[in-house]
Amino acid sequence: MSSLGAACAAILLAGLTGCAAPASTLAVEPALTAIATVSGRGRPVVVLQSGLGDGQEVWQDLSALIEPTHKVFRYDRPGRGQHPLTVAPRDPCTIAAEQRALLQRAGLPPPYILVGHSLGGLYQFAYLRRYPEEVAAVVLIDPTHPDHWRSLQQEHPDLALLMKGVRTTLFSQADRGEFDAQSLCLDQVAPSGGRVIPTTILASGQRRPEEQAMVPMLDRLRQDWLRLIPGAQLQTVGDAGHYIQRERPLRVVEALRALQRQ
Repeated sequence: MSSLGAACAAILLAGLTGCAAPASTLAVEPALTAIATVSGRGRPVVVLQSGLGDGQEVWQDLSALIEPTHKVFRYDRPGRGQHPLTVAPRDPCTIAAEQRALLQRAGLPPPYILVGHSLGGLYQFAYLRRYPEEVAAVVLIDPTHPDHWRSLQQEHPDLALLMKGVRTTLFSQADRGEFDAQSLCLDQVAPSGGRVIPTTILASGQRRPEEQAMVPMLDRLRQDWLRLIPGAQLQTVGDAGHYIQRERPLRVVEALRALQRQ
């Protein structure tokens, strides 16, 4: 995460070995090459979505572990890396649709294994809700719950006020857009019917001191993911903080393998 993201992660939180194949240059689409990386081999394609303030570099260690058995797609959202800002809405449904369009441009057909961290987990949840027929499995890493911001404002108004100050003074334009729109559109997206899509939610077990007041709220929202995604499994990674994919990447690999055995 960026230094900004690290500084406010506690408030925003709900929330393979072998030689890897070289990253694809996506030479047929230079504009896509600048913002996305395709690496590895094998199917289904694993699609990585970063949290607030992060670009695709946050996935580098995990990508190296899964490239021997899966093709991996990671990218920078608008406003990060070489991806210019956009005037498009920044709600989770729009970002899910943008991810889908990029996958199509890269010539990567579904189904996909979706992996999302923090706010990126919320975006992958939106993708799951909008395009369930394109999803083989899902791993959410300390995902931001759809009701996180509303719950924070209602239950911890002092922390919500602090977060508003951080948003105003420290967030980039891209981050402000995503932060402001995080709660939009999801109430308009229907659940995925009766189909159960294998899903694992990895939750950090190490809490920062400033999170202690929010622990009951955070735990309640974590449990609520089991209602939002029928059949999902919630696993706590006791020896990791918010960045499980960096601190304990093998736990994410294990979750991916277990889902494929289902």
